[in-house]
Amino acid sequence: EGAVAKKLQELGIEIASIHLIGSLKTARAEKQIPQGLLALDESWYNQQHDFELELEVTESESGKQAFQTLMADLNIPITLAPNKIQRMMRTTAP
Repeated sequence: EGAVAKKLQELGIEIASIHLIGSLKTARAEKQIPQGLLALDESWYNQQHDFELELEVTESESGKQAFQTLMADLNIPITLAPNKIQRMMRTTAP
């Protein structure tokens, strides 16, 4: 038994009652830049394929400004989107 199975049992969840509702695979490329860690995620889920660009920083407000400046410099529009798990869940059949 693994740690997940043990935790499910502790929570009173029957392992046999669990079924797969989706699958998500992500590949990540990272590059340290002066503003922080720039990460490009490529994700595949439920016949979908998408990309997400992130800037990981230690301070939220200055990081947000740095990201906005970087995107403007690269002429890339900023599009707000749900996170990749939410995107996968939205494509799962009911």
